[in-house]
Amino acid sequence: MNHPSLVIGLGVTRQVGKDTLFQRLNALSPRFRRFSAADRLKSDLAPFILERFGIDIWTADGEAKEMIRPLLISYGMCQRERDAGYWIKQVLRQIDDAAEHHPSIIPVVTDVRFPNEASYLSNHYNGAFRLIHLTREGAPSPTDEELKHYPTMKEMADMDLHWGPDTIESQLARAREVCETFGVALNA
Repeated sequence: MNHPSLVIGLGVTRQVGKDTLFQRLNALSPRFRRFSAADRLKSDLAPFILERFGIDIWTADGEAKEMIRPLLISYGMCQRERDAGYWIKQVLRQIDDAAEHHPSIIPVVTDVRFPNEASYLSNHYNGAFRLIHLTREGAPSPTDEELKHYPTMKEMADMDLHWGPDTIESQLARAREVCETFGVALNA
């Protein structure tokens, strides 16, 4: 089985620009590939939420996203109660499958929110996992669940990255900083 030489996890709280950072990394190199436990969670609930609330979970933002967030969190936590590694194990399978077919990828897990998830990734990838503690000026306050794990996740992080209301150019510069920090060579 081919394991990636680097796996990046982005955390820890909501709406800090995790997907935006991935997009900037991917703009620098197509080797960066996005993986997310939340995608599976959303797939599970999308038909129900669309039928019952008339909200497309994939395009919801603002008020609609905040309205369904408690349901998403509750479902996620129920699955974690059954198996603490439920969501991250699915991400591991996705990464491993992708790495078999594309050994040079650099997986970016865009929603590492819990210490056990970071530990699973670190243990599974024999130390190739790097966690970025991402914060953004003006982000909403963390949820109660995020606050429980915030100090531990911050301590586990290999890099702290803070950005404000940045331009695309400054975001790309921060993405280059990530590449430099983790030794990712970019083509000129």
